[in-house]
Amino acid sequence: MIMADKIYRNRTILNQRGGSLVITNTTDQESIQLSQRSGSNVLMNNLVNSELATNNKQTHVINDNFETVLNDDNKFVKGVQTNRVGNTRYDFKGFLKDDEYDAYQQWKDTFNSVALINSKFKIKRGGISGPNGVNTDLLGKRAVNPVIGSKVYVVENKFSGYTKLPRRLSSTDEVTDYSPVPDHGNTKPADEKSIKEPDIRKSAGSEGSKGSNAPGVLEFGSIVSAATENGEWVEDSDAQNIADKVLKIQDQLTPIEEKMGDGGDEHIIIKRNKIETVGAIFNDYPSVRIDEKGRSQPFEMLVSDTGVYKNHDYIPHVEEIDNSSNFPCGQDTKIVGNSYNRIVGSGGISLKTTGATELGGATLKAGFKKININASHGVHIGSENAIELQSMKTIVLRTNRQVYVESSLGVKNNLIVGGGLAVEGQTYLQGVTAPLEVQQTENTLVSGKFATDSDRKLFIGECEIAGSYYPVYARAAHDLIVTYPHSHHFNNLPLKLMEANEDVRKDAHNNGINVHNSVAQAYPQMHEKKKPQKGFSESARDRILSIIRGERPVAYKLYNGLTIDIY
Repeated sequence: MIMADKIYRNRTILNQRGGSLVITNTTDQESIQLSQRSGSNVLMNNLVNSELATNNKQTHVINDNFETVLNDDNKFVKGVQTNRVGNTRYDFKGFLKDDEYDAYQQWKDTFNSVALINSKFKIKRGGISGPNGVNTDLLGKRAVNPVIGSKVYVVENKFSGYTKLPRRLSSTDEVTDYSPVPDHGNTKPADEKSIKEPDIRKSAGSEGSKGSNAPGVLEFGSIVSAATENGEWVEDSDAQNIADKVLKIQDQLTPIEEKMGDGGDEHIIIKRNKIETVGAIFNDYPSVRIDEKGRSQPFEMLVSDTGVYKNHDYIPHVEEIDNSSNFPCGQDTKIVGNSYNRIVGSGGISLKTTGATELGGATLKAGFKKININASHGVHIGSENAIELQSMKTIVLRTNRQVYVESSLGVKNNLIVGGGLAVEGQTYLQGVTAPLEVQQTENTLVSGKFATDSDRKLFIGECEIAGSYYPVYARAAHDLIVTYPHSHHFNNLPLKLMEANEDVRKDAHNNGINVHNSVAQAYPQMHEKKKPQKGFSESARDRILSIIRGERPVAYKLYNGLTIDIY
């Protein structure tokens, strides 16, 4: 502390009309103040350099300009601020030295091993991760095919054949009573049945080239699930204990984080709050892991010997990975109180990320000349209320396989099918237009009586007795006459009648109804008496198709004496 009697006091003042120069030499109060007549002045003392410009201020630097502030820097502009840079502008925030930037790269390289482990599935179900990710091992076994044991409701009856020719008597009409038909009144309604492994192997596999060739069945068989979902997989101990690995590596990260410094944030306040933060380094750790065959999904409707059933196959299972919450920088947050607008010219807008993209709001409106949406591992569109596709010209669904519809399908106007149609339930038609096929009824043995109600009234012939001829009269009794078995032709739509419900499904399968990108061709008209048949064998169907293609004679014996004639 300086005693009062030891303080040196001195001040020199130079005054002119244009201004003044004041030099203070007093101990601990040394200062220089240069003032202009308008009041503008520059003051330099032990605590501050202060400058006041009562009007405009201009600084012109012919060459480079360097400014260093070792603590805070504050600027207040009441009016408009304009910064014009004729070349490149660099803003470095949070870095005092280059080695602070290098610390971020070192942190990223050190944490990379944990990020890669975190990108793996917690169980060894296989799969990949990206970007720059690693694969998950496949170790364990798949679950049983979820289609096995699934329930279908089908009608299952078999025609037992006719026991005899029906007779038409005066007191009995065996045609109306269906007496020769043992199945009359004994057929069963639709009942629950379970899909079995052979059903899947035959209809979804490649057996006889008539299955749907479902990828999962071809690769893994029909017994196990095509997807890894619900399987028994070995736990990945590394991926399971990711929290321990983060704690363990923290000892290496702490000294690196100390090198990063404390700065790096930029806060821009515009009336309310707006925060922009740009990180020192790019986070391209894996953000997603994908099991290409992870989910079991309804895939197609197939016709099996047991019934029409819903087949499952695999689709990718995708999970997001949290490799961002531990990252030391790189978050950009904007809070806009009302609206947010961007207008961009013909160069377009490009938004790209190595992670997930989320859009949320009340409504989403998009107007473009064309929209292309492509996703390598699936596109999922969902709504609790409605999904509407509208086009004034056309809507096209293209796929190499069947288009599967989970619920009912309603068509307001016309339905045009280029191939076959398999229906397990009842078919309701208000009208049918079809080519003509001449068919024949079953035989009926008809009895009758003579056209008289009294004996010895109706002369029907003569008989010779000992050279003499005597008249023969009809009796009036019933059932004295038996006609030849009666049958007749009638016009009908083309039919193929099967012996049992199962035979219908077999015939549909053998006709290629389950084969994707193929057509189950219509059979030619066969003008004949329809007999219940069993499902076409493979060779029989091939024979018919070869006849249609003109590869065989127009008349060819197929089976059971049946002959097909092409006109």
